[in-house]
Amino acid sequence: MKHFAQDPKIRLWGGISLAFLILLFYFTFLFGMPSLSSIQTNFKESSIIYDKEGGQLYTFYGGDENRQYVPYDQINIRMTQAIVAMEDQRFFSNIGFDFFGIARSAITCAMGGQCGGGSSLSQQLIKNTILSNERTWKRKIRELILALQLNVQYSKEKILELYLNKISFGGNSYGIEQASRRFFGKTAKDITILESAILASLPKSPTAFNPYTNRDRLMGYVYYTEKKESGADEEKQIDMISAPQSFELFKKSFAQIVWKTDGGSLEACGLDAFELKSPYKKDSDKCEKISKTELMEFLNSLQIKTSPNETGVATTLEYQAGRKDRVLMRMLEDGYISDVEYGAAVSEGIGFVFADPKESIRYAHFVFYVREYLVNIFGEEIFEQGGLKIYTTLDPKLQDKAQEIIDSYAKTTFKSYGINNGALVSLDTKTRDIVAMVGSQDYSNKEIDGEVNIITSLKQPGSSMKPLIYARAFETNNLSTDTPIFDVEQDF
Repeated sequence: MKHFAQDPKIRLWGGISLAFLILLFYFTFLFGMPSLSSIQTNFKESSIIYDKEGGQLYTFYGGDENRQYVPYDQINIRMTQAIVAMEDQRFFSNIGFDFFGIARSAITCAMGGQCGGGSSLSQQLIKNTILSNERTWKRKIRELILALQLNVQYSKEKILELYLNKISFGGNSYGIEQASRRFFGKTAKDITILESAILASLPKSPTAFNPYTNRDRLMGYVYYTEKKESGADEEKQIDMISAPQSFELFKKSFAQIVWKTDGGSLEACGLDAFELKSPYKKDSDKCEKISKTELMEFLNSLQIKTSPNETGVATTLEYQAGRKDRVLMRMLEDGYISDVEYGAAVSEGIGFVFADPKESIRYAHFVFYVREYLVNIFGEEIFEQGGLKIYTTLDPKLQDKAQEIIDSYAKTTFKSYGINNGALVSLDTKTRDIVAMVGSQDYSNKEIDGEVNIITSLKQPGSSMKPLIYARAFETNNLSTDTPIFDVEQDF
């Protein structure tokens, strides 16, 4: 009896089947696949926001109009270390994609967690420059093949150069050089460890971590809780402007922390001014040993408690870590920075001041409100690189009138009541369209946190709720013009 592998018919059909599978794979995944050579020339189209009358408010560039390409040797080594630590820890050893990252992402997705997040830097570069953003197996297979091909044809340094020059850092800042100049007023070659960590925080979601509109998510912040002898605790976020003495107290105390490596962990000493939340506890030398992977939790455990003042108010100062703190933690964990460099960078980040945006932008708060709204629907990539033409309901005449009103009140009424800022939003009562939005009196005024959109911020409603409540009371006959209302304190 012949062995089945020696049977001519079986061998023939086996060869035909193999050839068919090869052809199927080729025509499904390889045929028509874009050339890798276009990776250095392929730019996306910009998206434009218009007002109600067709006037252009702002252009979010997807092209090269606002990009300055710089070679690898003109990018600070700390920046490449920060982006590798945060986005692709095994970049220098993988073949273009990370088996461990893909497996971890698949398991997380299968268990009901967030899908995605396993892409290497090479894959991200391929996706953002050559392929589309569609989520299909065909595109993913092509992405892996091209990422492998990329690592065969280019050095790791060249891939990092291409990546850092292509990606968006938010707004119109495409590429590392433009981002460095916009946020810090310096070249990519001159940025510090902290500034590198800040920039490495942005590609994940430039809108969510925008230094000007969502600073707290990016940089972290200090906040305090006032504990009064009579009444509930009141928690407030503080900065150098709203509470300079408390802020400087925390910053000065934090700068006195001494960080040093102790084996595989880290030791923080000089914690005299701080109390620590559980499970952390200072030893007799005012030190605490922590794992390098627990640094975010440790920073959030730091507290400074003050004694009650003459009015019986005691204060607790605390730190809330931001995304840049996670990048610094990863850089320390991977050995890119020392314990001393880590401590100095975190301390420098408290109260860090960004350069003023140099771009000319009309109605900034409304523009960024629209941007954030659309990014939540379409995602960062489609919004910034999809060539969208966005026509809004904003009426420029009413917008200018609204700004005029706020400016007028700022010079008169606001001052008499000790108010330093104001905002206004106007809606069409029939269509519910936003026709005017002034997020603050002056977007570029740092002293009043002008970049913050007060309209969308979580603020106490105060007396603004009274007309709505009283109107409902009148409608339901629970209140009338004859109902007495006593102006006395109520304790609920």
